[in-house]
Amino acid sequence: MFYQKCSAFISIIFMKIYLFLPNKQIETIVLDKEIANFYKNYFKNNKKFLMLDTRFFSKNQKIFLNKNEIFISIYLKSILKKIILRQFTVKQIYILEIIKSLNPKYILTFNDYDTFFLSLKKYFPQKKLIAICHTFRSDTTLKQLQKKLGYKKCLVDLVLMWGEKNINYYKKICKSKYFVSGSLKNNLFPIKNFNLEKKKIVFISQYRHSRVFLQQNKYYYKALLSKTMQYVEKKNLQLVILGNQIDQSFKEFKWYKKILGNSKFEFKTKKNNWDSYINTINYQYFLCFSSSLGFELAARNKRVVFFFKNKFALKNPIYNQWFIKANSGPLWTNKYSFNAIKRLLDYLIYAPKTIIHKNKKKYIHPYINYDYKLQNTKKFLKKNGFRIF
Repeated sequence: MFYQKCSAFISIIFMKIYLFLPNKQIETIVLDKEIANFYKNYFKNNKKFLMLDTRFFSKNQKIFLNKNEIFISIYLKSILKKIILRQFTVKQIYILEIIKSLNPKYILTFNDYDTFFLSLKKYFPQKKLIAICHTFRSDTTLKQLQKKLGYKKCLVDLVLMWGEKNINYYKKICKSKYFVSGSLKNNLFPIKNFNLEKKKIVFISQYRHSRVFLQQNKYYYKALLSKTMQYVEKKNLQLVILGNQIDQSFKEFKWYKKILGNSKFEFKTKKNNWDSYINTINYQYFLCFSSSLGFELAARNKRVVFFFKNKFALKNPIYNQWFIKANSGPLWTNKYSFNAIKRLLDYLIYAPKTIIHKNKKKYIHPYINYDYKLQNTKKFLKKNGFRIF
């Protein structure tokens, strides 16, 4: 509690404080600047948009890495209004007041798991509310959202989804028009089919520096990576581990070093959030557990295999978030014997292109589409009157 109070106080010192709202016409407000920053390239031709910071004074705010922004006159007004509008938080009132003051045509968010954002049509029925999928959607997240919404559905004008299967997720929380855009981050990167590194197999790390994660996942990581190492050494290949942590990269490396002992591997440090994409461009073969990045790479014609964990199997799912229908399939398994792992690594390296394409169409494409630079998505938006990019 003391640390959180200190962080909030110090964050004020490093915060960008604006007295008034921008003195220009705003047609599009993008909620949650922290996530929206990933997508700012899409708005470079739109001079009438505002990415609104909604995470100032956040408990987990990295005060020296992220400069928050706040419109102080609106924030002070929101504090006073909180006396009357007790059903809202100060931050929610702040967002409502800014939308009311700027009067945009579109309200857009990439944070589609914030139930307040999804409910904004209730307060601004004349505005166009658009939700864009930011990452892979899960059964667990859906159940949490349903509970927060009281099992009611929000009115949303448009939802841009990764794949056609996502409609089974969004229909449970939204009444909307839907379009498959793929991952907007992934769509920024072209498909590369030449000069690819084929002597290395890349493992996509999902490491988290927490005691719970380390205790629950050590068995799976050790089982998979130690046997993968046996395979690559026998085949005269090299294992590359694609780092996942920015702030804890050295601790992440040490954890893998402990798991693999004296075995040699290459560790790709993640220095920023784009490194996950940039560091994979020149590779062809990937393995992972249930990584969103794994699906994104498969959508761009990379060869990817998946290993699932029995310990974390879904219980009474209401949304089928995976393509798995059995313990093992052409590009997945939940078995960790050497032969089970070898089968999938052989698939990475030796499977004919026709088989890879067939399995992508059947298992990957329904969950994530690829639309380079949103060529098809922009046509759909223009045809349907959504002028946001």
